[in-house]
Amino acid sequence: MAARLLLRLLCLHGYGQNAERFRGRTGALRKALRGSAQLLYLDAPHRLPPAEGEPEREGGAGPRGWWPESAARPELGVTLRAVAAALAELGPVDGLLGFSQGAALAGLLCALRERGDGRFPFRFALLVAGFLVAEAAEAAAGALRVPSLHVFGEADRVIPAAESRALAERFAHPALLAHAGGHFIPAAATQRAAYLGFLRPAEVGRPGSHSVFQPDPARRGW
Repeated sequence: MAARLLLRLLCLHGYGQNAERFRGRTGALRKALRGSAQLLYLDAPHRLPPAEGEPEREGGAGPRGWWPESAARPELGVTLRAVAAALAELGPVDGLLGFSQGAALAGLLCALRERGDGRFPFRFALLVAGFLVAEAAEAAAGALRVPSLHVFGEADRVIPAAESRALAERFAHPALLAHAGGHFIPAAATQRAAYLGFLRPAEVGRPGSHSVFQPDPARRGW
């Protein structure tokens, strides 16, 4: 019997994090997805100053962002090239896992994929505490057909649940997973079941399938 292939997810961290720190904060998620998915972590290209009271770190371990929070209309060329290069180098990559600003970026990448941008050949996206950026709305007209799971905390004070719902509304068939907590990636038994249920059609369809997952409309928030 052939060995089971793991789904490969490119992980896009939140603002002020980096690949190493995000990997550390997703240990429970990696455990929940063990045997189903391999998580690949990418540093955002923009270095940020350390938070007040934190020492300056050498190398790439400091805080990073996909774009500066202060930018009303961020220049995203550097970021898009970095993600495209990672997908080409690490490929094949099946899906994206984005958190906070990384989820907002993943939403934009879904819009660019919808428009036919061949640099971004992933098949689905898992968006945690995401929000909609204007560039995503402008990149593609109409509902995005990329299969997506949107995870958000009802008590999130960093990215309110309403903003994550607004991002989900850009998609044709979004699956929603609400939890009672705040700004983090939940990985308890309930969420684990939802993640695996979302990923299972991608496992069956691999390789090369672009099927749209159909969440049960009667199960709002799973």
